[in-house]
Amino acid sequence: FDDNDLSQHGDALNSFLLTCWLTFLHRVTSLSEITLSYLRDGREFDELQTTFGLLAEPVSLSVSCDSNTAFSELQSRAREAIDVVDGNEGVRIAYEFEDQPGRISAGALDFTLIDLYCCSYPFKIKLRCIRKVDQLRYELHYDAASFASETVSKFAETFKEIVDNALRHPQKPIGELNVISPNERLHLLHTLAGTRSEYPRN
Repeated sequence: FDDNDLSQHGDALNSFLLTCWLTFLHRVTSLSEITLSYLRDGREFDELQTTFGLLAEPVSLSVSCDSNTAFSELQSRAREAIDVVDGNEGVRIAYEFEDQPGRISAGALDFTLIDLYCCSYPFKIKLRCIRKVDQLRYELHYDAASFASETVSKFAETFKEIVDNALRHPQKPIGELNVISPNERLHLLHTLAGTRSEYPRN
């Protein structure tokens, strides 16, 4: 799904989306220590920024939180965790963020990158975020043997709701951010309104 409103967040965009992903994982698992695979960009030098190839590597990233942790505080912890990531423990939950160039020039030729994707490590579920020029796209990739497509669709709606709420209320505790999408809320209302129970008369 696309979100052009977020595309202008600059360097903070990566940590913001990572924090939304950590919030989602905490809300669905209730874990206070979340560890995931973080794809670290291997292009440390300016000369490598436009280089294609397998330069990135997955590393383990761990962040602690609870329901009372403010979203802004969790984002601060996420930034610190990004700076110290190291090694890979074979974590099966993943997060990727990548900047893709809009146009590449080589002499008299101009190239436009449509998409670039490589899956070089195993995972159960992964949030992939791609920023290209002034557009942002994020995707959920998953192991079909572990999750049904309907479940992942609901995950996507929940994540989008967290993004929207975190933008409006960054100081709120992550346990108070709304995670129910309008579609799910409507479904719940219809389900509850249609529920009837028979009680004994005696």
